[in-house]
Amino acid sequence: DGVDLRPALAGAAGGEASPRRSPVGFESARMATWTDDRFKLVAALARGAGGDPAIQRIELYDLDADPSEQHDIAADEPARTAAMRAQLERWRRAIRRRP
Repeated sequence: DGVDLRPALAGAAGGEASPRRSPVGFESARMATWTDDRFKLVAALARGAGGDPAIQRIELYDLDADPSEQHDIAADEPARTAAMRAQLERWRRAIRRRP
């Protein structure tokens, strides 16, 4: 699920925004994120669960309106939150299936 960052870096060097072609997922020990061009879903993961930690809390940010991610809009955008959560969960399952 790697992404070539050269086009984005070239656009940034030229002072222009480079839209993502597809959402980008990230996961660490206690957090997973799913980011598209405008919105970022942040999932807090259960501690010490091992294997595939369950999602404990979800936050959603509008990166255009709130680039510093200060205002969680998950409650205001339930359909978008649910759709992005489903995409994040599919991605998390997919990365665990790889050898």
